[in-house]
Amino acid sequence: MNENISKVDYKLEMTKRINLAAYAGIFILFVNFVAGIILKKCFTELSYTVYMLYIMLNTCASMLPFLAVYRIKCGKMKELITVPKKARGGFPKWAAAVIFGFGLCTAVNFLISLISAYVFNVGTGSAVNQYISDIPSLCLAVLTVGIAPAVCEELLFRGCIIGSLKEYNTLMSVVISSLIFSLIHSSISGMIFAFMSGIIFGFVRIYTGYFSAAVAVHFMNNALALISAAAGSLVSENVRDIIFYASGIAGIIFSLIVILLIVFKKIRLESIFEKSDSPSAQPVETIIGSSRILLVFILCTIVVDL
Repeated sequence: MNENISKVDYKLEMTKRINLAAYAGIFILFVNFVAGIILKKCFTELSYTVYMLYIMLNTCASMLPFLAVYRIKCGKMKELITVPKKARGGFPKWAAAVIFGFGLCTAVNFLISLISAYVFNVGTGSAVNQYISDIPSLCLAVLTVGIAPAVCEELLFRGCIIGSLKEYNTLMSVVISSLIFSLIHSSISGMIFAFMSGIIFGFVRIYTGYFSAAVAVHFMNNALALISAAAGSLVSENVRDIIFYASGIAGIIFSLIVILLIVFKKIRLESIFEKSDSPSAQPVETIIGSSRILLVFILCTIVVDL
């Protein structure tokens, strides 16, 4: 009887935390929607520097409230973003995971960009790229679109959301955090890449045990995208194309290396796919059926993107 009660309590707690994650997504979506309306009316009156600072403020403002909520509802922030020392890897494991994760993200971004450009004739560049005209503007963009999102978004998605859900089902905590992460992006190609990169960030975070590893991969991915896109205006279109194709091919090579290492069991993923017999462990169908607010969040995303 006590075991059944314990399982019920865990399911209720799990549902509360999934709902909290979905509410965070809805709130971020709403803030971005309002920020977009404001920018459309006021952007012509803002300098590039003020525009960058506005984006950074918007990023922080949409994330920080839920970091505080998670701190109150789900435990100390340190407990959510870290794992016990015995479960962490050393620096070589951290560095290898960051390099491989960055390579995987680069390969995914390269393939999605090619498909979007040559199949659907849709560009994937950020609106920020067209305003990067020199090194100082590029550095400001890296700070605003590289560092700020890498820290704030990883704190929420791979820190708080994964940290609060992984005790119920590690794999699904990565999937749920990636799904919500993808839905706050505005374009279809952006959503697809955000979901795939979110999976990679989550795997890196769980595999190494270090939250900082996911931040590093996220920042490197954003910085490379900015540098590659800005190369056309700072140097030449040819240099931009060289960076784009060289980084994409290198990413694919890294991806193949990772796949081979996993196949030959040089990289072991038990920490991500492991099953637990504790009362907190929940099957996938239980997690999916435990929260209806995720459906509401998806509907809100569709409405905002129309």
